[in-house]
This record gives sequence, C-alpha cells and structure tokens, in this order.
Amino acid sequence: MAGTARGPIAFAQYAALRAAALAVRAGDEATALGLAGDIGRLIGQVPRNQRRTVTHLAQAFPERSLADLEALGRDSFAHLARLVAVDTLSMTHRIRPEAWEERINTEDVPEGLDARLREDGPSILITGHCGVWEVLSHWLAMIDLPVHALARPIDNQYIDRWLRREREASGTQIIVKWGSGDRMQELLQEGARLGFVADQNAGGKGMFVPFFGRLASTYKSIGFLARRFNAPVVAGIALRDSDTQLKYRIRISDVIEPSDWSEAPDPDFYLAARIQRALEKMILMAPDQHMWVHQRWKSRPRFEREDRPFPERLLNKLRELPWMDEDGVQKIVAARGAPPAPAGMARLD
Repeated sequence: MAGTARGPIAFAQYAALRAAALAVRAGDEATALGLAGDIGRLIGQVPRNQRRTVTHLAQAFPERSLADLEALGRDSFAHLARLVAVDTLSMTHRIRPEAWEERINTEDVPEGLDARLREDGPSILITGHCGVWEVLSHWLAMIDLPVHALARPIDNQYIDRWLRREREASGTQIIVKWGSGDRMQELLQEGARLGFVADQNAGGKGMFVPFFGRLASTYKSIGFLARRFNAPVVAGIALRDSDTQLKYRIRISDVIEPSDWSEAPDPDFYLAARIQRALEKMILMAPDQHMWVHQRWKSRPRFEREDRPFPERLLNKLRELPWMDEDGVQKIVAARGAPPAPAGMARLD
C-alpha cells in the first residue's frame, strides 16, 4: 500500500522537497546542519511540543531539573530537523560505497558480529527513533549486508515513491508495513535479514513491558518471528558524530541469541522486554538524538484502564527478568498511567 495523497498540492509538496534535496546536496554541510538545527529548536519551543517532550524526558531522567529537560528537548528537535532536512535528503549522495569509511566510524562494533550476520540463516536487526536510523540500513547495504526494512508508507504518494527509490537504490528493500506478516515469514524462511524500528507504541493490544521504569505497549511480532525462525536479534544505532559534517558512529546495544530466551519462563515476554531494554541503552548513548515527542506511554494496560490492582501474574513475569531487581519492579508497579508533567510545567493535553 503506497502513499494515498495525490493531486496538485501533494505534487507541490513533492517538488518543494526535491528542490530542497538538490540545494542540500549542493550546499555546505555545516551551513545546512546549522540552519536545520536552529529551525528544529524553534519548533521544539512550540508549547505543545515542549510539554510533550519534557514530560517524556522527565520519565527517563527524573533527577534532572526542568531547565535541563527543556534544553534537552530543544536539542532533540534540532537533531530531528537535521535528520529530516539534511541526513535523509543527502545521505545516499554523500555517503558512497567506495568511501563510506570516511563518514561512518565502526570501531565500536563488536568483533565477530559481521561474520555472525553473514552466516546461513535469518537474522533480525532493530533500532529505534534515535540516532540517524536511515544511515544504519544504508551502511549495511554498502557492506553487502542488505536488509528488508519494514516501513509505513508516507501519505504523499509522490514523496513516498521517491524516497522508496532512494532507499532501494542503496540496496535496502522496503516492506510496506500493512499486511506484511506472510512476506516477513517468507523472507526469514529464505534466510534474509529483516530490519525494524522497534520503539513505537503498539496500542491497547500490545504486550506491556518496562521502558524507562513504566509499562509501555510493545509489538509482539519481532519476538514471535525471532522464536519461530530461531533468528538472533541485533540492536544497533547510527549516532550522529558531528554537528557540522555528515559523520556517524555505529554502536551495538545488544545481541540476543536464541539460547538467551530458550530457558525463559515466558520467552515472548522476555524478548519484548529485552528488546525495549536494548532500546533504552541506545537512547542513553545520546539522549538528545531520540524522538522524545513520540507518545511512547500513551496506551495503558487494561488493568489500569479499569482501575484494578497490578496483576500478580505480570508481577511474577517482571521478577523473572534476569536484569530486574525488586526496586525496579516496585517502581513499575507505582508508575500507573501515562507520565505526569514535571513540577513547574502544565499538564500534557
């Protein structure tokens, strides 16, 4: 299912974006990144954006002052603006296969991971809306480890088709998110690598696992696919390594092998929780490079919606997680509902 918006307005938006891409590709990197960052910070100061971002940041960093959280929120919008306006539009033009090492630092990638991903059999690669996620799949394609990436179509069909061509020209194959279950299983059966951005709110029917000390709705499909096809899950991020040049650093926050979940009392819960823990680790590497405006904790479990006690069964599942101590469990039990606005800031709408 491609983008659905078309017509004169949609085409004008597409034409404007293509013109912007030409300007960014032809212009000075430092100037483009600086201008995009300034615009992003202004957008981050829009009251609704600021309230939402700071509220979510306070959940992850309760020890920080309101002023620190507001500054971090503005920095996250600056990063997002650079990603959309500069990285995405010029990445394939400036990061070439024959010279990618001039732009992408991989010294933090664990030794042996490359060989592990080249073994026969499927694998699953995940990242979040943190760092410059488009660079990750572009880099993998350039080192002959292309992924099939799950993606939601952009509403504007002209922009959707153009960006899809850009991605696929670099070697990344796009799988349209809607109705993709059978296709993903076929690919894993063939031994392919699947890529997911795995930090989105999965709604009321998702699996609720810890994320920065509060239950968050998480898609179950990644864990299901990993278990069904015995596929390792590799969690990685492409961090922005410069505010004046298109330079990046690849880091790995976790590698989850089939042997890790085989002995878990509830493998599906274990996998969903460990994936979110891997995403937390990524975010903590560069908190200013995460998309904090996303309403990660918006959906709430049924027992909260119905104002019932914390379920004993879920309590036991939390205690069974190897990295979870009792203080962490009790923090999650106490954190009911969506995150509250920090002191000194109006409530989130």
